[in-house]
Amino acid sequence: MEKTVIALGFFDGVHRGHGALLRKTAERARELGAVPAAFTFDRPPKEVVTGQPVYLINSNRDRQGLMERLYGIERVIFAPFDREMMTMPWEAYLEMLIGTYGAVHFVAGHDHRFGHKNAGNVQLLRQKCAEMGIGCDIIPPVQREGITVSSTYIRTLVEAGDMERAADFLGHRHCLSQTVQHGQRIGRTIGIPTVNLAVPEHVLAPAHGVYVTEVFLPDGRRCAGVTNVGTRPTVSDSDRVSVETYLLGFEGDLYGQELRVEFCRRLRGEQRFDTLEALRQTLEEQHVRAASLNALESVSFQTKAGGRMLRELSDWCFAACRVLGCDCMEVIASFNVPEGISAAAICRETADSLLRLSDAAADYGVRLALEFMAMPGSSVQTFAQCAEILETVDRGNVGMLLDTWHFCAGGSRPEELSALRGDRLFMVHVSDCPARAPFTAQRAESYWPGEGDAPLEELLRNVRATGYDGPCSVEVMDPNVLALPAEEAIRRAAETMKPLPCAGGAVNAQPSARRITGSPVQCRTPLSTVTVLRSMRFSYTPSAASTRTSAAFALRENTPTKRLPALPR
Repeated sequence: MEKTVIALGFFDGVHRGHGALLRKTAERARELGAVPAAFTFDRPPKEVVTGQPVYLINSNRDRQGLMERLYGIERVIFAPFDREMMTMPWEAYLEMLIGTYGAVHFVAGHDHRFGHKNAGNVQLLRQKCAEMGIGCDIIPPVQREGITVSSTYIRTLVEAGDMERAADFLGHRHCLSQTVQHGQRIGRTIGIPTVNLAVPEHVLAPAHGVYVTEVFLPDGRRCAGVTNVGTRPTVSDSDRVSVETYLLGFEGDLYGQELRVEFCRRLRGEQRFDTLEALRQTLEEQHVRAASLNALESVSFQTKAGGRMLRELSDWCFAACRVLGCDCMEVIASFNVPEGISAAAICRETADSLLRLSDAAADYGVRLALEFMAMPGSSVQTFAQCAEILETVDRGNVGMLLDTWHFCAGGSRPEELSALRGDRLFMVHVSDCPARAPFTAQRAESYWPGEGDAPLEELLRNVRATGYDGPCSVEVMDPNVLALPAEEAIRRAAETMKPLPCAGGAVNAQPSARRITGSPVQCRTPLSTVTVLRSMRFSYTPSAASTRTSAAFALRENTPTKRLPALPR
């Protein structure tokens, strides 16, 4: 049997106090030619004894990772805390550790208790070790700013979202390691890779809000991230915590792989309106008008079941438009196109889908704005494709959303706009992009107007020439921009739009909207509207369809719900 030096404790958070204990364990193991190990339990003893859930700083996976990665512990033993373990006398407990795990030395904290009814303490540990010829170290408390470092105190910091102070007491950044789950595939439509992680049961999530994070990928690479933690407020009846991270500068598929998100600092909290009606009233009081909702996704190439769910969702979204006084809904075609299908077939399928949706939208007075997406996998990638589909549909309430980033990144040219009627253009999104071959730019490479290579001045002049006089929305999808305070985002948007040929040459932004929304707003004036963030997302994700809707005036949210909330008709 190999010899071990065993650290004793539960090690929730693996904080600075634990660190002193674990460093001593590694040091003694080197001296004795033994394996540095930690003995802990698979769940909190208090939870078993009281029958009440105990919320921890870290999962078992993260506890083990921190001990191995930061302190050189080579063996972490998770013993099941069952009735046998709960009733084991303290002497038998120590004998078990020696006989089963080859302990030749123990390291414990000053307040460590063990055995049945916590009868064992550090004095008895020293005494028993001396009797058996076993070494023993007792580590004194560690203080920070006059405060004893403890898991209890650190939990309060994590719950408050104070990641910087939590890191100071932990000795490392708070982290969450999990296998990436399939979420709503938002990254496929906005072009910024996203990962969705589930918070394990009885593990604390940081305070709801948006965080600057660093993401450690399976291959050892690191990525900057912006992470949203929350229950997806306003329209969700679920209390399940979601952790969704936007990755900057990453390309690839991470589904099914394990990664680690480390929390650096909190940017802002989460805001909730209990009902859409309450939100509508608040917007009205602040003289803010919703110009569009973004977006119904995957409206084409649906299965029969997905089609039924899409109809249910679309009716709800159109009713939401009515409640919020919004007459335009963005729609996005499919990212799940059958292999080998022709461009003509894509046009027919998308047109048929829009025709069906337009009938339903007309009952609510809602117009549908089809957005083409210049990204691999998108069924409608270019301005020309989108224009052809609109000609096929030929409905007054079906038009185009023109995003300058997708327009330029997909290789479209400003002169192509001459073929578009102004009444077929319902919404314009503005952002700059790099000079890349078509479909090679990444959506995270989305810049403030004037900071990239897109011919925005010529493009917007041609937009005006079509007769379009509707909203023009700044939509910069760089995670660093998404993380800006609302007032700064609005200011930057206004500054970058001023040189561009908007109607009247004026840009209308409302910094005061921060009081009610937590993010920039979209205020309707002809071709002079500024929106920086795609904000609150009402979403419903059936198994056979990936769909979302968002309003361009509130807090960002992405919510899978089991049922759609009731809305007034």
